[in-house]
Amino acid sequence: LSMHTAPFIQPSYITSDGKSDTHVEQRIKKCRSYFALCEVGMCYPGLDSLTKAHLWRSICSPCLLYGTDSMFMSETDFKKLESTQGTYVKKSLGLGKRSHHSNVLLALNIRKTKEIVMQNVLSLYNRMFKCDTPVRTLNCALLSQYFMKQKLVKGTILSAIVSAGFSPIDIAFSQKKVNVSSHGDGVVDSLQYLLCHENYVKPYSVHHLLTQLLTKSF
Repeated sequence: LSMHTAPFIQPSYITSDGKSDTHVEQRIKKCRSYFALCEVGMCYPGLDSLTKAHLWRSICSPCLLYGTDSMFMSETDFKKLESTQGTYVKKSLGLGKRSHHSNVLLALNIRKTKEIVMQNVLSLYNRMFKCDTPVRTLNCALLSQYFMKQKLVKGTILSAIVSAGFSPIDIAFSQKKVNVSSHGDGVVDSLQYLLCHENYVKPYSVHHLLTQLLTKSF
């Protein structure tokens, strides 16, 4: 079953078994087609790292993660999405396959795909309880069942929130935005300095070479 939206977004793919494999593969394929234009954008030699990161967050990341907040996502699905994000960001920065991407993403303020999806899930769940709709009635019933019988329906948003360690009551009725994010360390700070330096765009500069060494080691 496909739910058609804007032409550039493409549909969400919902299969009868409730799995998101098909949808994830389609999102990766769609993101790849956007990144194919990288030679006139993200991979342009003279473009600085912060602008490349901004382009990824503004264009490629929303395309890659569209619809993932409203379906059950397995750890395998998240690994595929994270691998895709890491591969393309490294490519845009001129880093090879052997470079680790986790600290690079933190240095450029690019959040992990799982964090972004969970942030969207929490926001969606909170908005569900703000309007008197059949969706709110259904989620109230699921919430009551969870507290009275400790029963969770696999694949629901409530199940995803509880599995992530959040309180569904706090999320449902909170007036503040809950932030899901990772914290950096000394390596991340060093990479941030190197990646954002004006000389990083030069392939054989000290800053570029040091970045390659750091990302291969950490």
